Amino acid sequence: GRRHLPPGWSDRAERAARGLRRAGLVEAAAALMALRSAVRTTAEPVLDAWCDTHIRLLVTLEQV
Repeated sequence: GRRHLPPGWSDRAERAARGLRRAGLVEAAAALMALRSAVRTTAEPVLDAWCDTHIRLLVTLEQV
């Protein structure tokens, strides 16, 4: 769960999302930012956001 994320994870996710946007992968960047937001702001489990981001990034990787 989120308690296992390293302290700098949020900043790394934001940098990765910026890189994805620069590469034209806007939807992948949006999914990553949504996950980052969910991890930072909600007390609810973030499994749905995590899965969405993971699958989106895997599919994106296969398409590149």
